[in-house]
Amino acid sequence: MNFIERLNSPVRSALSPGHIGAVVFVRWTVLADHFRGGAENTVSAMATCTSEWFGGNPRSLLASVDRDSSSVTVLAEFANCRTALLTAATAHGRVAEDFVMLGNEGALYGRDLPEIGLQRLFDAREEMVDQEVLRMVQVSLKTGERAEDTG
Repeated sequence: MNFIERLNSPVRSALSPGHIGAVVFVRWTVLADHFRGGAENTVSAMATCTSEWFGGNPRSLLASVDRDSSSVTVLAEFANCRTALLTAATAHGRVAEDFVMLGNEGALYGRDLPEIGLQRLFDAREEMVDQEVLRMVQVSLKTGERAEDTG
């Protein structure tokens, strides 16, 4: 089971009625020694997973990469002004995962999810990445500007 699958189950439980309400913001940071497929693919998989929680792909997103390509950050805007701030970065020996989900009736924090554990290798399989989300990340990284959903 990879990092997205481990996180998705408890998040789906929290999204059931009566827990945190409608999701309005997600901040998710992954620090790993290695990203199979690269940090760009990993943050795209994270955006795809977040899209499921928000009920649709982002309307727009802005992606940035640091100078040595060891960190990719995405700011995604979804319908109804809901947002996600997602980062996949090289850990440089300090592996960590931080997760915060704010709803209109409560919140869910990564420290509340001990089952997610930590990994030194983050594997975002190809089938976990929505191709439109990946395209948006790639366009934004290439142009340095916000990419819009074409769907």
